[in-house]
Amino acid sequence: MTDSQPTHLGRSRRGIGHEGHQEQTRMTPTDDQVTQSSSDGRQFTRGLVALFSLAVGVSAFWPGLPIPARILMFALAAGSAWVIGLTAYHAGRLRADIFRPEALAVGYVAISFLAPLWMLETQGVAVGALSRDIVVSPRTLTILGLSLVAFSVGCLWTFKLSKKGAENLPATNTGRMLVIGRILLLSSLVLTAATAAQGGVATRGLDQLTRTFADSVTVYQAAAALAGLLLVLGARFAQRTSLLGFLDWALVLGTIATLALRGSRGDVVTLILAVLYFYSLRNGSRKVVLISLGACVVLSLLILNYRAAATGNRATATPSSQIIGTFAPAAFTTGATAARIPSQSPYRLGSTYVVALQRQLPSPLANRLFGPPDDTGARQFRSIISFDNKNQGFGFSLPAEGYMNFGLLGAVSLCGLTGLLLSFAYSRRASGWWRTSFYWYPVLITNLPFAMRSDLLGAIKISLYPVIMIAIALALSRSSNLQQEEHRAPVRG
Repeated sequence: MTDSQPTHLGRSRRGIGHEGHQEQTRMTPTDDQVTQSSSDGRQFTRGLVALFSLAVGVSAFWPGLPIPARILMFALAAGSAWVIGLTAYHAGRLRADIFRPEALAVGYVAISFLAPLWMLETQGVAVGALSRDIVVSPRTLTILGLSLVAFSVGCLWTFKLSKKGAENLPATNTGRMLVIGRILLLSSLVLTAATAAQGGVATRGLDQLTRTFADSVTVYQAAAALAGLLLVLGARFAQRTSLLGFLDWALVLGTIATLALRGSRGDVVTLILAVLYFYSLRNGSRKVVLISLGACVVLSLLILNYRAAATGNRATATPSSQIIGTFAPAAFTTGATAARIPSQSPYRLGSTYVVALQRQLPSPLANRLFGPPDDTGARQFRSIISFDNKNQGFGFSLPAEGYMNFGLLGAVSLCGLTGLLLSFAYSRRASGWWRTSFYWYPVLITNLPFAMRSDLLGAIKISLYPVIMIAIALALSRSSNLQQEEHRAPVRG
């Protein structure tokens, strides 16, 4: 089968057929893109040292420590982590991939869990939801610190890389993938523009206790935007063309602009992360990725202030307090939950987990089958803290829901399982662009900022719906009229 081998230009000699069919063995992440440590012993040692440095950093929050001791402990933690990364990188055993679970995911969760508490402990400034007049438990740091350790262990866990070939699968038409992806993007753009034109930013956050058909449309819009973008990026990745074409950029930037006008900063960040993920997958510059991540923070801050101005609430906090305040839901909801369970309210013993799975159906259908969503984690939290203002909210978090159900063990185990899921999905990205599993990780990592400040119901739904859309699109893009023998060469990875 010499015809299907890559040429010196990196393309197969058959190339892309006149019907847009793409060689399924041609473009999967290369060895240096997906290779993890070849020595389990050394990786385990690095993991232990990393967890030690993390524990040292967490212990710097211990009440009563003088500021110099805190600084010294943080320096020790940061220095240990830097030595691990530097030695692993120079040993060639760890590709400097910013989007690896133990890099971007752990970094984000560490900031999300600890930064608001650090500001409160060291500067006496309560930011975001922590500034509310609601008591939080003094054990909050311990709960979140251990949850972070469990999440990090999950992300550091090594799964065998999936190297499935294309046998038993019809050829995938990348042209059809592009069409479906663009249709999804266009539908999301139209729906978002309609909402923005109706002044959706001014009414954002009002009546949070009522679920209507409009909420289901919002969920579809977010899922369709991400699924459509990933399909377009995946198809162009397979074709080895530019990251996005002119029409694709127009759709993506138009969707981002209308989402910003609607005040949906989380959806904006998700789409930008998706583009950066595929840019990184193509061995793009890490400096560009890091600068772009910093731009995401600035853009998020601008949208936050725009949203506040649209509702007549001018922001008075400093930019740094506003940025760190966006991470406060995890500390606030976990601390407020721990302050009341089990002393004032019993453990839920997994009931909100069951509800989260039941209510994956669209809200109108789920409400008709199971009644109002008063049994979800986020609604139970409102009941526990006696908060009944339907026009205000503060998100929720996975460690808070874990604690609500099973105490400290629940918070730690739920975060640990989340880390394991990310690590498992990361290993599946070597399976090939024509498989749904190739898109699991980008869906999960781009939705991580939302998932970590949501209940389990929202965290699952915001990732499950795009995956279902991608699976359907890939099934529709397969054609059985091409000879499968053309796609049975070994897959690299």
